[in-house]
Amino acid sequence: MITPYDEFPVHQSPHPFSQVPSTDYAWDDGMFFGVFNSELKTAFIIYMRVSPNTDVIAGSALMSVADRQYTVRLKQPWRGHFDTSMGPVSIRFVEPLKVIRVTMRPNESELTCDFEWVALGQPYTEPHHFAASRGRTTTDQTRYNQSGTGRGWIQLGDMRYSFSEGEWWGGRDHSWGLYAARPHLSPNPKWLPPQEVPAVREGLHWMSWWGSPDHSGFVSVNESEEGEQVKMNEVFGTPLVGGIDYGLDKPGPKVVAARHKMEFHPETRVLARVTWLLTDVDGGEWTQVYVPTGGFNPFSMGAWSDGGSLSTYSDKPRHEIEDVHFSGLTYEAVRPDGRRMTMHNPEYIAEVTTTAPDGSMSVGSALVELFIHGRYTPYGFEERPWKSGVR
Repeated sequence: MITPYDEFPVHQSPHPFSQVPSTDYAWDDGMFFGVFNSELKTAFIIYMRVSPNTDVIAGSALMSVADRQYTVRLKQPWRGHFDTSMGPVSIRFVEPLKVIRVTMRPNESELTCDFEWVALGQPYTEPHHFAASRGRTTTDQTRYNQSGTGRGWIQLGDMRYSFSEGEWWGGRDHSWGLYAARPHLSPNPKWLPPQEVPAVREGLHWMSWWGSPDHSGFVSVNESEEGEQVKMNEVFGTPLVGGIDYGLDKPGPKVVAARHKMEFHPETRVLARVTWLLTDVDGGEWTQVYVPTGGFNPFSMGAWSDGGSLSTYSDKPRHEIEDVHFSGLTYEAVRPDGRRMTMHNPEYIAEVTTTAPDGSMSVGSALVELFIHGRYTPYGFEERPWKSGVR
């Protein structure tokens, strides 16, 4: 099937874009765009992902304000649609990798928006993600990340947020290829050999996108259960990638080493504060202190009430609305299959104070993703029967 994308001379295979080079249901292509303000304890995230082998485009619009999380989930058939839109949500690439317009027209929910996401630095392409089990490829994916800002407005009910560049900050990612196995779309493990246990298991996954008046940037760190930054046979197995941005036309230095000291709320895995010591390629030492002002759980972005996910098929456009208020650091959630889990919000809106090598300081906002699902010895965390947070 020929698509509008086939007009462009950018094919990477002898097939049209409607046919991907894998029949695996875990092969997909998607992105998120986020804008956030730590002082207002607010973040807005648009998430969109195409799963060609289940013929669906799905995602969500999520607004986090203090202890409230408002989510609109969306999905519809992909073939015959072939557009970066789903229901009322549309993403338009005004200047690819520079200016992206995000809109959400009036709909049955309380959420609408019209803003431009504006890049503040070049994309950071992570080393290729590859993992295998018993000789079978389980992850084969490219991913890039980028820092930014925004201009426009977002409205949730009676609350309208208007902002110009430098008032709210932004982050984005884009990934495609073979991703982690999708629930309901994988064979029954009863009939398969056991998964290979990695020689080195992941213990910590960190990503942060930040912005401030003086600079912005992105850092991703993945560590083993013992706190080592080494290549791992995992979905997120890249030890370290990131850097400092001074603007699209003035690239900053890449980060080549990173150390951290994290503080957690007592008897939880909820982040209270973290100090990062970053070394750049020129030997400069940067210090960043993150203090969360809010948080949200990405689980709600893809957890449909029928038990399906972002990757499961729908024969027509569908939407769901979820409005949640978090009253504590942890809470009990009920999965569609009836399992009860004690969870916390593994993504944070944070104030970040950055001290540059020359001693100058800049205060801004950050979007943080922190997963410590199981055993992680640097902070005394052990394996648990149920894991909180969702990757």
